[in-house]
Amino acid sequence: MILVVDGHSQLISQNRFEEMLKAAKLKHEENKKNVIYAVEKNGKAEIVRLEFVNRQSLLLQVQDLTSRGYSAHYTLIEN
Repeated sequence: MILVVDGHSQLISQNRFEEMLKAAKLKHEENKKNVIYAVEKNGKAEIVRLEFVNRQSLLLQVQDLTSRGYSAHYTLIEN
């Protein structure tokens, strides 16, 4: 899998990527933020930090990404 972080690409294993996702999810859940922290498509993933003020705006962005073929990794905080 190709991972893009801050504009730099690197080749990593799927297992390593999943470990990174778990760590990011825990971090954002602890901070109690609605965040998309990674997007993935066709064997390429990018680490992002897209914060949203509410659940609805995050879910709309996830729906948009999904409709374009991306898989979004995100935390959704209960209000």
